[in-house]
Amino acid sequence: MTIHFVLPGYAPRPVGGYRVAYEYAVWMHHHLDERVVVHHPALSEALYTRPITPEVLRWMAYRAYRQSKDRPGREGVSWFPRLSEVDCRFAGSLGRTIQSGDILVATAVQTALYAARYIRHHPSVNGVNFIQHVEQWALPGSLLESSWRLPLRRIVIAPWLREYGEALGVESVLVPNAID
Repeated sequence: MTIHFVLPGYAPRPVGGYRVAYEYAVWMHHHLDERVVVHHPALSEALYTRPITPEVLRWMAYRAYRQSKDRPGREGVSWFPRLSEVDCRFAGSLGRTIQSGDILVATAVQTALYAARYIRHHPSVNGVNFIQHVEQWALPGSLLESSWRLPLRRIVIAPWLREYGEALGVESVLVPNAID
């Protein structure tokens, strides 16, 4: 079995949610007898939900250009050097790397939508939605609430997130983030 963390692209500068996912990936690599892979899919792999306007197309083109320039090589993520201890993928599709029985961990609302779509076509893969916030900046409210109801197990990092899920009628497991 392999545990696959899926992030919404590559972050060339420190980002808190990425760091938490990286910390869990490195910890699992050292403490579990399982392989861990961290995926940073290309922008084209993410589900894009905003209306497509000329401004959005320009932004998408710029973001794709920056990601292609900033994407690291084998050295990994410079601001989190311990990530080089696990298998990192900085582009490409997940399709050929995930096997039956693997665990696919979505780390953001966009990757939750992606993971649920993947699992719908590959039901032998286990899906987890690792929720660190209600990401209102990423999706409209109704779609955001729908993302909580996806057929993924939900892990939340704070009691208020568990309460948010309960208000939507879904269960989640609370795993608080450590201060350090």
